[in-house]
Amino acid sequence: MKVLTKIFEDKGMLCLGNCGVYIEGVNIPFGENPHGGFNIGTHTVGAENVVISPEGKALFRQIVNKAQHTGDDISCLDIYQYDNIVRLGWLGGDMIMIDPNDLEGVFIGCGEGYPKLYLLDSLVEMDNDTVKKLKFYNEKEQEKQEEQKIDQI
Repeated sequence: MKVLTKIFEDKGMLCLGNCGVYIEGVNIPFGENPHGGFNIGTHTVGAENVVISPEGKALFRQIVNKAQHTGDDISCLDIYQYDNIVRLGWLGGDMIMIDPNDLEGVFIGCGEGYPKLYLLDSLVEMDNDTVKKLKFYNEKEQEKQEEQKIDQI
């Protein structure tokens, strides 16, 4: 399993973290990308690449339902399915925290459809403490480990 994104609760806040590594067609972190564009949020493709705690799932749902709903095509939090693949994203940096009791500036764009909250159940679920401690997938570290395996053969 490649942990590209993790979602959990910390001190009553929803924590969203992304590994920050651009992987074509799978992970688009915040900031500049190799194609010269700039991403205003993060985007992860594939439910198997996202780990969530039950507490994170509950806060995600609460925030989506409680935040201001607009007609915008983009949303501060989003989960949807395209080509039968779950896609998850948020506006802001690779590591953000959202306070469910202070949603000033947090909005849910409903222009292209409300986030499909039932898809949260398709993400990899682990207990909150485990998700907090999980290390992100690191492409360079993975390559190094594979090279070491080959050298041992």
